[in-house]
Amino acid sequence: MGQGSRGFTLVELLVVVAIIAVLAAILFPVFALAKQAAQATTCLSNLRQIGLGCAMYIDDNDDRVFFFASTLDLSRSNPSAPIRSSLENRWWHQIKPYLQSEPILTCPEDALQTPAPEDDGHDGRPVTRRSYMANRALENLTIGMVPRPTEVVLINEKLDVANDAWFDPPRDIYPQLRFANMSALAMNRHARGNNNVFLDGHALRVTAARWQEDPCGEPMSGVSLIREYPIPEIAGRPPLFVEQCPK
Repeated sequence: MGQGSRGFTLVELLVVVAIIAVLAAILFPVFALAKQAAQATTCLSNLRQIGLGCAMYIDDNDDRVFFFASTLDLSRSNPSAPIRSSLENRWWHQIKPYLQSEPILTCPEDALQTPAPEDDGHDGRPVTRRSYMANRALENLTIGMVPRPTEVVLINEKLDVANDAWFDPPRDIYPQLRFANMSALAMNRHARGNNNVFLDGHALRVTAARWQEDPCGEPMSGVSLIREYPIPEIAGRPPLFVEQCPK
């Protein structure tokens, strides 16, 4: 009778297991990086679509950017009293008729996609998950009032725990106690950078280092526009300007 086939020895099995472990250690980080890159690309695509929606809204609104609404803070459109924020007057609802779908308001790499209080899904309210916030430097300005629309961010990514509707430069560039000493901007979401759509409609990743290169975050932040077209402030509320970028 012929000799039967020999099974694997313990040593051979251990060698195979070790090889698999080494391959997994090499490949898993590669797969993770590929997934993150795909999510960042989706996020950038979402912002491009949001930028297109904003452009159509602005065109139909006499070339004027949507207004700022807040229960506590003032707007350029009404310097005398706050325009109370509501479900309807939040910027993403103002541009909603121009968007392809609601899910583009989120970034897949944002784990929380924290909504605003008006549409957080509690007490019978609808839920609109959101990863982005609008630049208050541009609120209620016309296109003609912005000399370099290719350089000023209109919509950018907010920190995952933030429910902020608006990016308040220069204050929001810097760490804040309410965010455990992190910036309201998701500066490090995509390989030490974040995605943005600019007033002219193009979308681009901006590194954290680029945001912090200038003390005021210029030119992306549009702080020069706040100096030229001041945003009214209420005494006792957190000021927009900070020590690193004074008024």
